[in-house]
Amino acid sequence: MSQNVASGQLAASATAIYTGVSDPGNVNVTLYNSSASLTETVLLKYRPSGGSADRVIARYVLGPNQSAYLQGFPLNVGDILKGQTTDATTVDYTVGSTTTDTPFGIFTVDANGALLNSSNLASATVAGLLKAQQVQLTPSPTDTFAATMTVDMTYGYHLIAGNHTTSATCTLTPSGAGSEGQTVTLELQETAGTGTIVWTFASTFHSNSTLTTSSSQFSSITFVSDGTRWVESARTTSVA
Repeated sequence: MSQNVASGQLAASATAIYTGVSDPGNVNVTLYNSSASLTETVLLKYRPSGGSADRVIARYVLGPNQSAYLQGFPLNVGDILKGQTTDATTVDYTVGSTTTDTPFGIFTVDANGALLNSSNLASATVAGLLKAQQVQLTPSPTDTFAATMTVDMTYGYHLIAGNHTTSATCTLTPSGAGSEGQTVTLELQETAGTGTIVWTFASTFHSNSTLTTSSSQFSSITFVSDGTRWVESARTTSVA
């Protein structure tokens, strides 16, 4: 939960809008261009405690009545958050402070409240039950079939497709041990229509056995990390 700790209107030069009081403490910043006609260029800057130079952390171009958000920026005790805009007393700001880990993100919203763009830049830790209607995992962009492959375990889902008219073997090795409780699912396909692929699991992959995918079918296997190795938790074999 975020608690509002500062608010006001940005000046035309870089001016302090909040100073960190906890170590560490994340801040969220809400910006609103109150002008019905002016387009404002807003800079948010940060100066480390004891430092002498400002660092730009976000830049927004806000049309009339547009809003923007900075989410989850970490400030330590004495760190200074600054803001400035093209025209003084035009852009309103509110700073919220939270001790909950949130992903660092940048968001821009139009005059009707519609999201124009966003960027989440880090992971988040949630304490308690997290509910979602649906979660879609982004597949790894590096899954090109080869006889030996290193699987990027920073992705939770992989689709690996091989095309072989006879039998083939693929050995999969994880890129790292992962974090305790992390899960990864591999969907393994044979697309030629006449061959089979035997998948073997090396290094810190600990599976019950190899996995065979028949022609024009797919198999899947899920691993969960104990922080040291990846242990098989589920599999399907040669599903049409």
